[in-house]
Amino acid sequence: MAPRTMTDAQKVAKFFPEFEQHSAQLADAQVVQTVLLALEEVKRSAAERQVTFDPQVEELKEVTRKCEAARDAAVAAEATAAADLELKAGLRKAAQDEADSATMEQSNVNVDGRVAAEICEELRAEQAAGRAVAEMLGKDAAAQEAEADVEAVTTYLTGIRAEATLVAAVAGVLALKAAERGPFDLVTLESLSEVLAAKALQVEEQLALSTPAEREAKSEMLGLWALTEVLNEKLQAHGEASTQAQAAVVAAKAAVKAAKKELQLQNRAEGNLLAEQYLEGEKVEEVAVAILALQRLAVVAEAEAAVVAEAEAVALAEAEAAAASLQAAAEAQAEAAVAASIQAAAEAEAEAAAAASLQAAAEGEAEAVAAPAPEAAVEAEAAPAAPAAPAPEAEAAAPAPEAHAEDVESLTSPQKRRKVEEEVSDAVNFPVSLMGGC
Repeated sequence: MAPRTMTDAQKVAKFFPEFEQHSAQLADAQVVQTVLLALEEVKRSAAERQVTFDPQVEELKEVTRKCEAARDAAVAAEATAAADLELKAGLRKAAQDEADSATMEQSNVNVDGRVAAEICEELRAEQAAGRAVAEMLGKDAAAQEAEADVEAVTTYLTGIRAEATLVAAVAGVLALKAAERGPFDLVTLESLSEVLAAKALQVEEQLALSTPAEREAKSEMLGLWALTEVLNEKLQAHGEASTQAQAAVVAAKAAVKAAKKELQLQNRAEGNLLAEQYLEGEKVEEVAVAILALQRLAVVAEAEAAVVAEAEAVALAEAEAAAASLQAAAEAQAEAAVAASIQAAAEAEAEAAAAASLQAAAEGEAEAVAAPAPEAAVEAEAAPAAPAAPAPEAEAAAPAPEAHAEDVESLTSPQKRRKVEEEVSDAVNFPVSLMGGC
């Protein structure tokens, strides 16, 4: 949606709310100057505020740079901690592998050692059993002991797989005392001794062969046990180091997060301050535009006032021309009235003169009529019989000279003439008064 275009009046009213009260008086230079001074004050104040933002902006930028450096340091520390964790985790894994390998080898050696030990134990047990049987053959035992010895010797000989005849003869030999034994018994004992000696030699040889393996197995088991202990201690140390490295990574991540948040807040504060500074600068520009708008409105108002003044002048000129025309007409009318009055007066004078002449003639005739002889009187008495009809006309016409004489006298008198001139003057001045009223 396109922004709404503001009128010049709205541009001015935005920074001078009382403009609506003065908008109809912009043709007055003093009113325009008042509004202009108010706008200039708003512009100056905004410009001053805009300049005051510069130190604050620089200070915030410096803080922002420090926050960025702290963020970068935290990120680098996180990378270092991660690398250290990776290294220590690798060492821990290697130690774990070594410990596992040693444990596995120890387990195998333990098995071999147990086998060697078991073999030696069996050989030693067999050697001891052979010695015990040899002792049994050489002693003179009681009846109960003889039975036990016979069972032990028989079991041993059976175990070493001696000849069956020899095993069978043992019971009879051992049941006799040494003094009671015959040649066969002695041969049997000698054969038993040879068998026991051969077996003892065999066991001794086997034991001589098995004993080094047993000692070696025990020594290896002891060494592996010690190695396993060392490797386990090493594994524990690497594990603790890895745990510490993991904690360092967690702390580094938290530091990075905090540094980024601080930088974000700082950037926001800087952005808000820059926005306020920009708005003040924009306000300066808008006020400058409002001043131009005021000037345009003043020019338009002056032009409109000039047009109105011109129209009023034209109307006044037209009114004056009309009044002059009316005055000229009135003067002409008055002059015509004066001329008519003069003419009427002249006519009245002429009529009065004629009337006077007629009256004089009538009087002369009357005198002449009164003078004649009686014959004329008789004629005169007889004469009126004929013109008896026009007598009323003569009677009616007779007063006319007197009336005209009165009119002429009234018109020719100075008082009456001045009254006529005043009436004419009033008639002439009437349009002038109307024009003055216009």
